[in-house]
Amino acid sequence: MKQKGFRYIPYVPPEDPMTDDERKRRAGDYEALKAQRAKYGFGVFSVYVYLKGPDAPDFMPDLSGADPNGDIWTKLSPAQRTSYWKAVDACIVDAAKRVLGKELKSGEDLAAQSAAAERAGKRAILDDLECGKDFYRVYTPELEAIHQKVAEEFGN
Repeated sequence: MKQKGFRYIPYVPPEDPMTDDERKRRAGDYEALKAQRAKYGFGVFSVYVYLKGPDAPDFMPDLSGADPNGDIWTKLSPAQRTSYWKAVDACIVDAAKRVLGKELKSGEDLAAQSAAAERAGKRAILDDLECGKDFYRVYTPELEAIHQKVAEEFGN
């Protein structure tokens, strides 16, 4: 970012420690999965109701504003902000090539490739939790292993 004329503070958000229920869900515990599903449903819109609950789905965004770069880019003019985000995108592409060995067109391409790799690694998902009672005990730990492998390979 510095080479592109912008100030940037390296920041990695801290991971919240796993709750006992999250550990159970990741191990495929049916009752823990059922309790989460009862409260959050499929989790698609629950972010608007439960901003950051202790047992919220894993993809709930960090709304804390702890990233110090927010103070940098929010003070830029609209034109500077556009340039800033183009520079961020270019840095993502460069970092993915150097660190992960991935050829990307954009930061969005990283997300798309990561999602495609995860989809390719998943198998026999059932929408109905009740039908998946025995399934989730086997599936969830395997899904967690896939998530971990994708995170290691793509840096998520």
